[in-house]
Amino acid sequence: MAEQTHVLSPDAYRWKAGHRLFFTHIQGLVLAIDAFERRPSEDRLDDVTDLLLGSVVMMQFAADFIDEGYDWVRNDMAKVHEDFSGVFSADHAELLKRLRGMRSAKDNFAEAHGRFAAALNTVYNAHAFVCRRFVADSGSLANPEVNAPELLRTKFLRRALVTAGATEQARELDRRGQNDA
Repeated sequence: MAEQTHVLSPDAYRWKAGHRLFFTHIQGLVLAIDAFERRPSEDRLDDVTDLLLGSVVMMQFAADFIDEGYDWVRNDMAKVHEDFSGVFSADHAELLKRLRGMRSAKDNFAEAHGRFAAALNTVYNAHAFVCRRFVADSGSLANPEVNAPELLRTKFLRRALVTAGATEQARELDRRGQNDA
C-alpha cells in the first residue's frame, strides 16, 4: 500500500513554518533575558529589544498569505484545543514569566529600558494587526466574546508592560484608553 502524505497549501505551510521560526525566536529571547539577568548591561538589554523587534518580522512572515487561507489555520488551531491560545506553548509562557526579570533594568538602564518597553508595544500592536487582518474585531478561539485585537493592544500589552517594570508606559496606555472612550 502506498504511503499517504499530507501536502500543505502554501498558506498553511507559511503559517506553520512562520510559527516554528517564531517559537525558536522565543527561545532566543528567553536566553537573551537570562543573559541580561546574569550580567546586566545596556548591550544585553538592547539585544533583548532587538530580538523583540525581530519577532514582529516573524509574525508578519507567518501571516503573509491570502485571507481565505486563514479558515484552514483557525480550524487547525481549534483541533489543538477549542480555546487555543499561544500561551499554551511552554516557551511562550516562559517568556511572559521572564519579563519580570526586566524590571531591574528600569533603574540602571532607564533609556534602554524605555526602548525595550517601546519594542513590547510594537510587538503587541503587530500581533493585534495580524489578528485584525483575519478576524476583524471579533474574538479569538480563547476569548470568542471579546474584540481580540483590542484585547491584545490593551489588557495583554498593559500586563506585559507592568510585568516588565514599564509602569509609566502602562499608565500612558491607560490614559490613551480613557481618552478613546
